[in-house]
Amino acid sequence: MTRPSLLLLIASFAVGAGLTLVSTADQASATHDPAIFGYFPTFGWAAQAHSQGHNGYGSSNFPTWYGGTTSPAGYWYGGSPAGENSCAVNRYTNMNAAEAASESSTKFQPQLPDWPIGLYMTWVGCNVNVASRTLFTSFVNGTGGGSPGYTVHRPATSSQCSGQGLGYPCGDWATVSEVQKSWWDTRDDTTRRKFLMHEWGHSWSMGDYCGTHPGLSKNGFSPCLWPSAVAYYDIDDRALFLIYGQ
Repeated sequence: MTRPSLLLLIASFAVGAGLTLVSTADQASATHDPAIFGYFPTFGWAAQAHSQGHNGYGSSNFPTWYGGTTSPAGYWYGGSPAGENSCAVNRYTNMNAAEAASESSTKFQPQLPDWPIGLYMTWVGCNVNVASRTLFTSFVNGTGGGSPGYTVHRPATSSQCSGQGLGYPCGDWATVSEVQKSWWDTRDDTTRRKFLMHEWGHSWSMGDYCGTHPGLSKNGFSPCLWPSAVAYYDIDDRALFLIYGQ
């Protein structure tokens, strides 16, 4: 299979005690092949898991934790009200189905030779504490970027990195993918799952892609429509390899 990536509008916000957040919105497309938002170790939630031994081998293969939260990106930069968690049936079931597709479609892929078991993800709950080291999904009335989906990166601080036995920088401490409820509620489950995997791709640090290859890094809008399968494609796997290296 083959997969593209997506280019996002990128904005930086200085928050509170010097906290810098980088948010990505699906409002533009790129012809880069594949498109990449940022490289490890500066960005990317998977960066921490990867640097801790996410290579598919042995007991050191740490998972990426994922779950819901009622406190989306606005919790960090004051830009939006609290969202809703992922306990509603069509949210919970679709998030877990998207996780299964993420893992199965990246497992044993030649584009990811250092991740033979693929994107290994573990569910940690419908409403996880925002201080956690987690890939969050939150359901909101309006996203920070005004688009159906909007993903915010919160890079780990030097003390957070050192607390995990890692050098600085060590990737994102957390990400939040905001989901616009009105968009979500009018879509079928297949589209919802593609949408989640697309937004989570931004958490991994994939960008928006609008080239000739099929991929969930496309933004789903004409002329960058998603492919038929709920899966990451070759171009998506290639982006992951370029982001995190060997």
